[in-house]
Amino acid sequence: HDQRIEVDAMNLDIDSYDCSVLREILLVVNPKMLVVETGGSVPPPMAVAAEFHPVFLEAVVHNISGWAAISGGTTRAGGFWNGCSLSAVISLLHPFGLGLYRYAMLNAMFVRVDVATVAGLGGGEGMPWEPADEFECWRRSCGVHPWGNMLNLTAQGVHSHLLPFVFDRVRKSDPRHPVSISVATPPPRPRSPADGRT
Repeated sequence: HDQRIEVDAMNLDIDSYDCSVLREILLVVNPKMLVVETGGSVPPPMAVAAEFHPVFLEAVVHNISGWAAISGGTTRAGGFWNGCSLSAVISLLHPFGLGLYRYAMLNAMFVRVDVATVAGLGGGEGMPWEPADEFECWRRSCGVHPWGNMLNLTAQGVHSHLLPFVFDRVRKSDPRHPVSISVATPPPRPRSPADGRT
């Protein structure tokens, strides 16, 4: 990790195989702050990511104009699962020292932990910064979910209810490319609410 090029800020929003691109970028770039558009329909702790496949490139319409260009919509026809979920991005970035700072309107902002601590985001001088809770951020940003009550489904059982539901949704989108689906393991926390400290 120490031979990477340090940059102050980066944004990634390509509406396709974002996690695949991000994995490659992190091999050479060490961002202090990173904004990534995520797939907001998939709740934590589900890690869902469209993986690169040449079919993405074959399906691109190169001449786009009018409302489609203005709205930022993808130019591809059906059969594509775009982007990666919030938990997929968190799992990818945690080993590189980036933690979730804010999440709104599908955009997740990550800050490198050492930079956040120096900037005083820890709440007080010398206090270490802790990333935001992905479940709480996702819950606050989603409002009415197009798939129904996802938090209830999560409470019923991540492996028994949520995982099969998300898998079925991805399968029904009939993607023409690989999509990875897993249950993310949350990053370790320096302390937990159970130990009595706040």
